[in-house]
Amino acid sequence: MNIFERILCFVIFAVGAGAMLVNFAVLKRGIRGAKSEIYIYYTNLSNIAVILYHTVLFIASFYRDSKFYKIIFSPVLRLSVTLIILMTFIIYHFVLRSADKHLLPEVNTSCRQSKVKIITNLCVHYVVPLLTFAEWVIFANKESLNITDGVIWVIFPLIYNAFMSFRAKVIGNNNKKKKYPYFFIDADVIGRKKVAVNI
Repeated sequence: MNIFERILCFVIFAVGAGAMLVNFAVLKRGIRGAKSEIYIYYTNLSNIAVILYHTVLFIASFYRDSKFYKIIFSPVLRLSVTLIILMTFIIYHFVLRSADKHLLPEVNTSCRQSKVKIITNLCVHYVVPLLTFAEWVIFANKESLNITDGVIWVIFPLIYNAFMSFRAKVIGNNNKKKKYPYFFIDADVIGRKKVAVNI
């Protein structure tokens, strides 16, 4: 890992961690009961995965001779983390942004919280995913990858969907909590077959 890759790794960590900390603080202060709900969103989980991975990647870069380094810099693991966060960008940009206007609030110059939400939204949905993708394109070792290696990353969204389905059954018709965080996995509204197609 050269100095430019370390800097980019640190920037991805800093932007992601900063945006997530601000999101947590805003939710903790602003929306009652939202603190426990923050972990149901794929965006938050994928950003946390990238933050953790880049923390470990940065540390491992100083121990090039270790087995730990070889595992963390594994082309398959690096590709998986990149695809997990890239999915956040793709779903937000092409599905959620146009469907849910509240996800990107209107700019209100007098409302500081609105500005903060816009910035953190852009960071977790655009900046972190696109910087992670750029890092992978520029620096990752892709020579040993084959077409089937990209399939491993699918485990994360499948586990996420299984968790959301289980959670929805446990919550039942509790009006205080959302059963499904996203409309395209809401089996009660669109049906299980449509959810399977969407996933």
